[in-house]
Amino acid sequence: MNAHKLAVTLMEDGTLVLQGLPFHAGDTVEIIILEQSKAEVPRQASSGDYPLQGTALGYDEPLSPAVDGEYLDAVAATLTEWDSEADNLAYQDL
Repeated sequence: MNAHKLAVTLMEDGTLVLQGLPFHAGDTVEIIILEQSKAEVPRQASSGDYPLQGTALGYDEPLSPAVDGEYLDAVAATLTEWDSEADNLAYQDL
């Protein structure tokens, strides 16, 4: 079951109108209505909240390391606990 959260303000006593729902005619849905306290103001999502929404992502080499070996060598030089042979073996493929 997927949940969809909407915040609406009733314009008429006892009448609730929901528009733009992601369902189709014939779909069965369960509706749970929770009254929101006056102190809770629903935050509207802005365009900056999801900057990658609608963007297709692809990876040319999904199994390659995210950073190059020179970067890892530079980071390793700053870590004193990186001096063990076990650490070097564990990270040799990076």
